[in-house]
Amino acid sequence: MARYYGRIARVELGELQVAVAETQQPVCAAAETVQPQPQAEAAAPVKRRLSTLLVSLLAFLLVGGAAVAYAAGSGAVDWELPSLVSHTLTVSVNNQRQVVTSKAANVGELLTELGVDFDPEVDYCSQPLDQRLSDEMTLWVNDALRIAVTADGETAVVEALPLTVEQALALAGVELSPIDRVSLPLEQILLEDTELTVSRVTYEDITVSEAIEPEVVRQEFTYLAAGSTEVLSPGRAGEQLSHYRVFYADGEEIERVLQSAEITIEPAASIVGYGPMTLASRAAELGLDESELQTATTESGASFYYKEILEVQATAYTWTGNRTATGTWPKIGTIAVDPSFIPLGSKVYVVGYGFATAEDTGGAIKNNIIDLYMDTEQDCIQWGRRNIIMYVLE
Repeated sequence: MARYYGRIARVELGELQVAVAETQQPVCAAAETVQPQPQAEAAAPVKRRLSTLLVSLLAFLLVGGAAVAYAAGSGAVDWELPSLVSHTLTVSVNNQRQVVTSKAANVGELLTELGVDFDPEVDYCSQPLDQRLSDEMTLWVNDALRIAVTADGETAVVEALPLTVEQALALAGVELSPIDRVSLPLEQILLEDTELTVSRVTYEDITVSEAIEPEVVRQEFTYLAAGSTEVLSPGRAGEQLSHYRVFYADGEEIERVLQSAEITIEPAASIVGYGPMTLASRAAELGLDESELQTATTESGASFYYKEILEVQATAYTWTGNRTATGTWPKIGTIAVDPSFIPLGSKVYVVGYGFATAEDTGGAIKNNIIDLYMDTEQDCIQWGRRNIIMYVLE
């Protein structure tokens, strides 16, 4: 017998006419005596009737089958017949795969049979619900994703099939400005329940004054003992006016971008000297006997070689706008001396001030009085006048 699925139409077949052969006896004269029939001959009409009934039943089934096939092919569907065979297929529900065997007529019936709560408005199914089942079919079913979108202090929940972050924001009715920020990239595809956060970004332009740290420069300083280092010039921090664009996310600063800067005070490099020589090599370089060189220690602990110790009285001066007596611009490490007492160009170490070079002179600078250059007038006042020790290096 043929098997059929789905819905079929009733087909009016009308009254089935069956020709039944009747046994007729030969007509004899009325006066002829009727002879009794044998038992076998009496049973023949019954057999013929049974054969006729079987032929009628077979005809009915054949015509009925043809009607069912015609209805299924023509789409004249009116009522359903249950599936008569089982199908084995793979079903994945929310990425949980299982192999099932079912007599369900179509995908919709199968989902009902499996207890899957399917909403065709938002849930996903890889086949139409009226699709007939077939062996080795793979069916993918996924619940709608729940995307929570938080923006402007409110949270909206969107239910949808896999989609991009940008599409989820659109479904939630959230519009973005060009500088707003989202917790995930707009082009990212969401494949599971997700929380999205939108930060509203604003900005302002500001100008601030900032220090410029001085560069640190190391240089060889032959007056230091081997292995010793000393800050020869502390340098000076510079200043600049910096113009920033400051960005805020929901009122909190998240970034500042430097737009431009103008230097108002140039920084001065910090000079760190290091000693390259032993006592013997230094003495040889100066053409002296080792006994003519002595070693002392700076306030920071660096060892240096010197030739002579002097007691001097030190005052301080600051920028005058003029060059020194030797043609240089005064800086930290410049001192004014009486050339008859200390030759110009001499290298010295002044306790409390540091290493210096005799480069300038002054009308009040006589004999053992020296004048130390300071960056500011306040530094000069703070120094005042002091009696100190000065080491002559060269």
